[in-house]
Amino acid sequence: MTRQLGFPTFFITLSCADLRWKEFVDTFIRHTGLPVKESYTFEEKTKLLRANPVLAARLFERRFMSFMNLFIKSGAWCVGNVKDWFARIEMQLRGSPHSHMPIWVEGAPKYNGPQTDEKTREEIVKFCDKYITTRFPSLDEDAELHNSIKEVQTHSRNHSKRCLKYHKTLCVFGFPRPVSKRTFICEPIKVDNDDEKQRCKKIKEILTEMNATMNTLEKEKMLSWSDFDNLLRKYNWTYEEYEYALRVVHTRTIIIHKREPNARWVNQYNEELLRAWDANMDIQFILDPYACAKYLMSYTTKPEREMSLLLEATHKECREGNMTVREEMKKLTGTFFNHRQVSVQEAIYRATKMPLTYSSRGFVFVP
Repeated sequence: MTRQLGFPTFFITLSCADLRWKEFVDTFIRHTGLPVKESYTFEEKTKLLRANPVLAARLFERRFMSFMNLFIKSGAWCVGNVKDWFARIEMQLRGSPHSHMPIWVEGAPKYNGPQTDEKTREEIVKFCDKYITTRFPSLDEDAELHNSIKEVQTHSRNHSKRCLKYHKTLCVFGFPRPVSKRTFICEPIKVDNDDEKQRCKKIKEILTEMNATMNTLEKEKMLSWSDFDNLLRKYNWTYEEYEYALRVVHTRTIIIHKREPNARWVNQYNEELLRAWDANMDIQFILDPYACAKYLMSYTTKPEREMSLLLEATHKECREGNMTVREEMKKLTGTFFNHRQVSVQEAIYRATKMPLTYSSRGFVFVP
């Protein structure tokens, strides 16, 4: 699809909140014949989920397809006029399904690298601001959206092991996100000489200190623009110099979204989609056409490291045992089928032939 249609406009991830969605719990209760209550404890909900994996998988599929029909495929235009889309259902670490979805929007501006003209850049920024936001309204402004963002769209300040798997202090998901007074395309700066390298090193140190200071301040109060401006004055930076610093620390081109100081831990979202889906979501405008395929595949087909190690060990064992190609293939196949980890819901998807991929286009395999 990417080869024929060009690279997609947005990449959307929709997570599963089976313990949050009231209709899921109500259906579990009706299915098991238990008495209905006003509320249920977390332990009761998890017990119901474990006891009804088939029902949970079917309910997610029904919710996902209803969401697609009402908000993506219809004329709702929540993210523009969607002409094509592709969705891959993948299982989260805890076993519940979630969706990765590139979509193609009609008339969307395209980024063509550093040579992109200023008019197109402005169109991209306006397009992103129209459909993507990081706004964290107060309870008085919008209680429903505030609670939804707080509960499902805010990254935990206590980073998990997965967050810090590559670095002890840097979150792999980039949280907290940089504060910004506007949305802009952040292109990395190439450093050629030693003086520039030293200057960039100093800039990175200042940004790290600013981030640490904001982390400390937000434990005491909600951050405001005055707190951010005070930090700029402390380091004798203008706002333009701050944006330059962001270009220094980023190694690839990204969209820096307009973000207030109190939304540093809020992942970007589309307001209409978040209200409808009522679970964690991510939406990104795709910038790089050449890295698009790799970008999509890295999310839709996550590697299974344990299986790779097992197959490698089996292959080595076969070589040392002087097995024939047929014998080696048989042993590798046995290793794969006997050791692959599959969640209950993934097994249900495969056993009942529920689709793991959806697409606006049909596919014909030519032998």
